[in-house]
Parts: sequence; structure tokens; C-alpha cells
Amino acid sequence: MSYTSGEVVYFVEAVGLDAVKIGWASDLGMRLKGLRTGCPAPLRVLRVIRGGHALELAMHERFKAHRTSGEWFRLSAIEAAIAALPDEMAAEKRATSDASAPRSKRWRRRYIATDRKT
Repeated sequence: MSYTSGEVVYFVEAVGLDAVKIGWASDLGMRLKGLRTGCPAPLRVLRVIRGGHALELAMHERFKAHRTSGEWFRLSAIEAAIAALPDEMAAEKRATSDASAPRSKRWRRRYIATDRKT
């Protein structure tokens, strides 16, 4: 199963704003397109974890003391905790065979790299 499809919880940084959005999506690529449309800052995916709405709510509860607005949290306060979470993107990248590496790199450039439209 690819982390590009299926239910995932994501942590997306609004670069330069000390803000991270914790959300869930069944189609991460489409969700990121929507977020980029409504966010004034470039976005960067920090973590992706397999899971759905219940896990998203658990993450919101865990970090509620650092909530700034809605599903946005102060990144500087929770960055180390996010870094300690399982990284589905890294695990999948390690499991990717050489034959599918070009596809993986294209996906990473498209959805993971910082959006340079500013």
C-alpha cells in the first residue's frame, strides 16, 4: 500500500510561520493541492502516518496545549515530538525497489518538496 492513497494522518509545516497542520486524508495528493491553494506560505510535509480520523483526533488531543487555531499548532513546541513519530514516507522509500525509484522521486518532488510558488 502506498502512502499516496489510503487513510493517513499528515503533519504539514507552513514554512516560516512556526505552524504545523495536523490532518487526515484518504488522498494525500489531493489534500495537499487544496492546502496549497489556501495557505499564504510554502508547505512542507514533515510526517505521514497510516491512520484515519481517530488517530488525527488523538494527535490533536496530544498537542492541544500548543494549538494556535483549528488544526494548526505551534511547530517549535512540538517539532521534536513529531520527529519521534513513525515516518511512513521514509519506511516506504526504503522498501521501494530500484525499478520503481523514478516514480517515487517524481511523487516526492510533486508532493513533498517545499512549494516554491510564493
